[in-house]
Amino acid sequence: MSTTTGLGERIRERMAGLGYARSDGSPKVLQFSRDKGYFSQYVYQWLLGRVPGPENLQRLARDLGVSRAWLLFGDAGVAEVRRLEPVEPGGRAAPEAPGRRALKRRSGGQDTLRPSAA
Repeated sequence: MSTTTGLGERIRERMAGLGYARSDGSPKVLQFSRDKGYFSQYVYQWLLGRVPGPENLQRLARDLGVSRAWLLFGDAGVAEVRRLEPVEPGGRAAPEAPGRRALKRRSGGQDTLRPSAA
């Protein structure tokens, strides 16, 4: 299980900002899950710091109104990711390369790459 320090706190913060928090500050996981179409078990695990898979990470970032980088790394991570992004002449971020690849584990335990659907 892969976890990221602060991930749960950032999710909790954004859920509260979107109105998914009780008066005591605890997140309204069941309501958020129902409204956004997640399994509540996943949301509970994410609040504990478990890192969502790539598709759920993208979707969660969109539903919370933040970037994937901020969700995973916070403000300092966003600055670092921006520093590492390829930049075209003129200062614009380079377009994402077509045919992004995703890591998939084979049953034999070796990592292989396969094109992702998105």
